[in-house]
Amino acid sequence: MTDTTPLAPDLAPVDDANAFSPGVWPDAIDRPGEEATLRGMPLTSLAAEFGTPLLVIDEDQVRDRARTTRQTFESAFGDVAVYYAGKALLTTDVARWMHAEGLRVDVCSLGEFTVAQVAGVPAAHMGFHGNNKSDIELETAVGAGLGSIVCDSPEEIERVAEFAAAAGTVQAVRLRVSIGVHASTHEYLA
Repeated sequence: MTDTTPLAPDLAPVDDANAFSPGVWPDAIDRPGEEATLRGMPLTSLAAEFGTPLLVIDEDQVRDRARTTRQTFESAFGDVAVYYAGKALLTTDVARWMHAEGLRVDVCSLGEFTVAQVAGVPAAHMGFHGNNKSDIELETAVGAGLGSIVCDSPEEIERVAEFAAAAGTVQAVRLRVSIGVHASTHEYLA
């Protein structure tokens, strides 16, 4: 018996193989002729000036998506804090844009915390997550007055409470709760 399962998905033909896929490329990308442009700037000019590979970010689109996301959550849930996940891409500019658009910044290391601080994001507008936070990270976060710390275990709650007591403060936390639902992938996700 011969297996007739296709080796690849059936791909639908496209009208223009050179078209920019929405969601992958910025909305402001265009190809008015032979050359691609972003907001009218030829990409070859950017490559010539800065070299390749080159990551180009459309600030207006990033800010617009952040603003729209925040407004959507606020209209649905009222007074909520919307966090930008620094692990997606955290530079001083991106952190500054997120803060200017009313989002908080979620960090997962002292390096990311420092980047957000340098960008002018107040510690009170940051969250700290990660499942393996060191004592120095927790002590620094509590001492800086970080907005919230995501606690992943009862032991971490105790550690945060000890650092908060030593600093004479009350630390806001968010609890990550695992409910034992199996994702049929890795056992540690249960």
